[in-house]
Amino acid sequence: MEVNQLFSAAKLSKEQTNAVNELVLNDIDHRVFCKKYACSSKTAFKHRANGLQKLKLLLA
Repeated sequence: MEVNQLFSAAKLSKEQTNAVNELVLNDIDHRVFCKKYACSSKTAFKHRANGLQKLKLLLA
């Protein structure tokens, strides 16, 4: 299964998809991510955590 299909199957929001893709898969610095998507660190980490939780539930 392709990564985008997993994101879709887990019903990730656009923000969660961006956070997981950029922060986890592409391993970019959270400050770069926050600047790119105009959000706070807290928001970025929350989107990442929620996205990863949905993916875990899907794959469990």
